[in-house]
Amino acid sequence: MKPFQTLLLLVVIVLIGGLGFMYWANSVDQVVEPIEVVDSDDDAISPEPVEGENLDPGSYLIFQSIRTSHEGQQDWANDDTEEYTFYRMLVGDDTLVPFATIEHGPELGGGLTSYIFGQDILMHRYQTSRVYDAVDGRPGEGEELDAIMSLTGEILETRPENWGTFRSANDRFEVTYDFPPSRKETDGTVTIKDTQTGEIVKSLSLSLDSGEVGNPEPYSIDNSGTYLYVHQVCGCEATLAGLWEVNLETGEAQALHELVDIQAWSQTDIDPEARRLLVIQTEREPSTLGPGEDLLPPTTIQLLDLTTGEVKDLYTSDSEAFDHPYLDPSGEEQYLLRPWEEGNRVVLFPFEMNDAPEELVDGWVQDWVGDWLVLGDGNSTSVFNMETRETTTIDLPEGAERFEYVGSVVIE
Repeated sequence: MKPFQTLLLLVVIVLIGGLGFMYWANSVDQVVEPIEVVDSDDDAISPEPVEGENLDPGSYLIFQSIRTSHEGQQDWANDDTEEYTFYRMLVGDDTLVPFATIEHGPELGGGLTSYIFGQDILMHRYQTSRVYDAVDGRPGEGEELDAIMSLTGEILETRPENWGTFRSANDRFEVTYDFPPSRKETDGTVTIKDTQTGEIVKSLSLSLDSGEVGNPEPYSIDNSGTYLYVHQVCGCEATLAGLWEVNLETGEAQALHELVDIQAWSQTDIDPEARRLLVIQTEREPSTLGPGEDLLPPTTIQLLDLTTGEVKDLYTSDSEAFDHPYLDPSGEEQYLLRPWEEGNRVVLFPFEMNDAPEELVDGWVQDWVGDWLVLGDGNSTSVFNMETRETTTIDLPEGAERFEYVGSVVIE
């Protein structure tokens, strides 16, 4: 072979090798990228969140799957690395669309905890400033950070961890609660911010006490930013000690537990927009199967109108006990109950008992969104259409060790 041919061949080999290395390096970079978004139109994989992507109007169900991506060194410590993949599903379409993958390492003090934050997702323990000692399996000093993620996988903000924060369903108002330093204190500071202007619209001190152990904690705000809902739970028995509606315009608090007998969270459901509270009244006795109580008939279902203070009896049964009520989120005068017995039957009741209650489906209700119920029992997840009475099972994503429902978002 002539010298110039040999040189030309070497140049070609180097070029091919360089291109191969660049492709390999780019592939590795995509693998370790903390956010991976799958475009729902052409299933193209992008290593970065799609900024500015607009979702079609509708109701979206949000799920997450968890799998162990790397086992740690220690059997006794939780030093595994886990991979959290987030999915959205447009209600009425049974297609799961993965939109973000978060690599969650052992340097954090627990698993990634996610919940709906207005129109986005708040992730506790998203990342940490701590330095992780892989040999001893211990993090150094530092702080853990939360992250706010859009439904397209874009990390909108990271901030110091705060478990006392939430937003209104329309994303307009953000509530931040500073917990008192001692559980013996009942005062905590609540701050409400208008997310559109960034201004603090209200700051108040919670001086509420129903006489039980536990601090009052805000947990919900209506879309107009007028009413804040606060509960107080006795941790010793996980029973409800107090429930208030705070008028943010006047600062007055209405003690709802003084208007109706509220024994446990599993016996209530509140609609902050229509300002009504559904309550189940039953008899109780200590459980023979373990800690807790069994519910006994007779049962009375009551509806409290928060505007007038009127309490209305909707239904009474001398033979059955019920729990886990759900008010129709669309404002229709109907609700769901679960009979207190073995199994998970779901029964639909009208406010006015002109029609008999109707058994809908077997399953543990996790959410009611429009005409759809989200059902799950820890082993499988499905959606049930209340119009067609059809159930669609959601297949577990490949490789997932756990598959969990996060919540729903309505985009208008």
